[in-house]
Amino acid sequence: MTGRAGNLPAEISNFVGRRRERADLRRLLAVSRLVTVTGPPGVGTTRMAIAAANRVASHHPHGVWYVSRAEIDEPDRIASVTAAALGVSVQDRSVVEVLIEHLRARRMLIVFDNFE
Repeated sequence: MTGRAGNLPAEISNFVGRRRERADLRRLLAVSRLVTVTGPPGVGTTRMAIAAANRVASHHPHGVWYVSRAEIDEPDRIASVTAAALGVSVQDRSVVEVLIEHLRARRMLIVFDNFE
């Protein structure tokens, strides 16, 4: 993803197999504003989401961003952690309002990981 905005983790190895699932996910990302990738722990849902996000990154001129649930210890911190991941400065305003304003005029992909 060199040269593009975002903070998507690098793919650590080639993604082998699951060709159909990867194609389905890319198709869904092209037509839907919200796509959920689910599965039991350890089956590769995070790797699948990151691989798909890398493949469609060129369709998101304002970047591909990654927000991990691991950084959130309380549900009321979701907005502030998301703002920090996107590099959005909040200062003295409502985090939610600032995020809405920031996202409204942008075409970006945000991968939320482990938000069961």
